[in-house]
Amino acid sequence: MARLKVDLLGSLAWTGKGHDTDKAVLLGLAGEAPDTVDPDHAKAILAEAREQFRLTLPGGRTIRFDPATDIIFDTLSPTPQHPQHDAFHGL
Repeated sequence: MARLKVDLLGSLAWTGKGHDTDKAVLLGLAGEAPDTVDPDHAKAILAEAREQFRLTLPGGRTIRFDPATDIIFDTLSPTPQHPQHDAFHGL
């Protein structure tokens, strides 16, 4: 079964747990959006990940996912700079 890991850096790593970033990441991976997610469905998604170590991705594929170990709050690594895009120069 496929797996994925999420590395959160910078401010997401430092304040993420207090701001429920881990929950938001998990729900986003499941295809949910903040403005349309059903709260009861969100609770079910979070419970399945925590209790059964599974996450169903958009399209129905299920992967092994343990939020406790697969969402990493990396407060030590430097945050990479965002690439510069020509479209934004001079704004």
